[in-house]
Amino acid sequence: MARDSPILLILSSHNLKFLFNISFIVISMEREPQGYRNRLNNKCQFLRLAHRYEDTKAGPEHQPTWTSAVYVNGVEYGRATGRSRDVAREAAAQIAFEALV
Repeated sequence: MARDSPILLILSSHNLKFLFNISFIVISMEREPQGYRNRLNNKCQFLRLAHRYEDTKAGPEHQPTWTSAVYVNGVEYGRATGRSRDVAREAAAQIAFEALV
């Protein structure tokens, strides 16, 4: 079996009738897709480019708005806003990644 192939297990409810009241169970061990921050990091490492994030927070403490900018070799490649720093960074990383590809 190939390394990246998902593992699939199907059990009928007949075999598990005393344990579960379901028709079948599917268990898949697929890898999660890479996020854009991870993709951008890998792309910059491959191209030997330095990148950094600059984050700012605005608005009330109970409902802040985060703005993140991604700089690659000192040039801004992406800027985005979101309800959390992670959401803003992910969106900015997507913009920067797509600009580099």
